Amino acid sequence: AEREAVEPRRPLPTAEDVRRVANFEQATRLGSTVCVALQRASLAGGAAATSAELASAIRAMLSTSIGARGFFSVYLTEPAINVADRAHIPELLSLALDEAPHDTHRALLRTLVMSTATWAVHRKLRQESLMGMGALTSGRASRLAAAVRSSEMLSELTQLRGACRVGADALVAVSSDETLEDGSPDTEALLSTLASLASAEVPVPIALRSWAEVFVDSNSYTPEQKLAIGVALDSTIHTRMAVGDASWRSLPMLSSALASSSAMPRRREGRRQ
Repeated sequence: AEREAVEPRRPLPTAEDVRRVANFEQATRLGSTVCVALQRASLAGGAAATSAELASAIRAMLSTSIGARGFFSVYLTEPAINVADRAHIPELLSLALDEAPHDTHRALLRTLVMSTATWAVHRKLRQESLMGMGALTSGRASRLAAAVRSSEMLSELTQLRGACRVGADALVAVSSDETLEDGSPDTEALLSTLASLASAEVPVPIALRSWAEVFVDSNSYTPEQKLAIGVALDSTIHTRMAVGDASWRSLPMLSSALASSSAMPRRREGRRQ
């Protein structure tokens, strides 16, 4: 049986409560309350899982940048909130994400990128327990991002994918036996190319920099980290496309990203056999 998060029941926050949040600590406390309620509702099923009060609380948290960060800091990282590990996102949360502003989507994607980059560092240092924490957060963030049905989320995803040029290049460079049967990237096989790709210099044309490029560049990610991030972003896009939403296949941003990736030099000669 799934273990319920142990925490006293607290009143769910209202939109006014969220608007009064003054700092991240307060936002995290409210996020914890909402996440525990969502966990309990998912276990209870029935009417509890479709509570109008809970739906309103989730929408309120995701309607502001600081509220979203407080919610994500718990939902994406706390092992006890294991509703976040299910293949299907709770409908209340999925609907709230669809209605959420750009800042909320970007906060989610930043978490996906940063947790994946951190995971890559711990992997290199063979810090298995810390790797597990990074993988938990990255996997949850990827599932949430893939569940957003807004076309704007795809635009944000592809901007990030383009900003991690090494990751995109690596996905083209690997052979077909480094994908799973369903066509999705085999993460471990892709990451085995890190040694040969770490020194690869991939030129980025000088142009107007997007928020994604500014974000990635400001964190000074290594080629290894960019590869891991590229794999995570590609996996997220693949997951969303796999549910049968044809609009994701035809949007110009995705076509442009895929065309750019295909045009990248194939650095196969440096790969280890």
